[in-house]
Amino acid sequence: MNERESADLNKWIKSLKSIISLSLERLESRWNSWEIDATKITIYEVTGAMVARQISLAKSFSNNPQAWNNDLAPLIMRAMVENIINLKWILKDPLVRSRKFVEWGIGNEKLQVEKRVREIEESGGNPDEDLATESNIAWIDFHRYTFLTEVNLGSWSGKSVRQMSIEAECKDFYDLVYDPFSNNSHSSWNHIGKFNVQISENPLHRFLRTPYVDSGHIDPFYAELSMKYLSMVFDTFESKYFPDINEKSILELFQETIRE
Repeated sequence: MNERESADLNKWIKSLKSIISLSLERLESRWNSWEIDATKITIYEVTGAMVARQISLAKSFSNNPQAWNNDLAPLIMRAMVENIINLKWILKDPLVRSRKFVEWGIGNEKLQVEKRVREIEESGGNPDEDLATESNIAWIDFHRYTFLTEVNLGSWSGKSVRQMSIEAECKDFYDLVYDPFSNNSHSSWNHIGKFNVQISENPLHRFLRTPYVDSGHIDPFYAELSMKYLSMVFDTFESKYFPDINEKSILELFQETIRE
């Protein structure tokens, strides 16, 4: 990386950090001004957590330019895209769907605890002395007693991500980015066949594809994409619960900052 490229990268990182700080302030402001109905608590907990999750992903990603490449970035982008679709779908019926989201998560955690307990017992250990198991059980019990928790082995929504995107009216978004990023997550040929092979230089190999590992290319495109997906979560959240607020989007603020 030459001096100019290094300066440009530093500018990107500075701009990203600025927007992350602004996002945290915006979330805190929205949360503090939100009128919470104690009988519908899962709406607020799940929605707030999903916005915070998106900020967390964007923050970690923006702090690691070495992840701005075709190997790692799609993994983060897919998680951000799925978080957007989940939130959009939940907010179509907030109370019922947020409760379903929480109940599935607790049930899944119970299943993981049972698997860990069985593994410890089979290896001759004592599960009661395992701090991780104790911590996870306490987390479950904070919601409800462990023995009352149902375990659902299907998807949390009972639908595929594609079905959810249709019902959430964002099928085009799903088609455009979720499947392509999933190719990376699953290490499908239409990802690794593009980014982890190269044509042999030996003409006798007749265009044989040989293994290839990227040398460290950094693509700021992915950093801006993370800001777009962060902005989409805020837009979804704010349009539902703060429709009268007229402020620039996270993406608009980032684009202004990077142009300064």
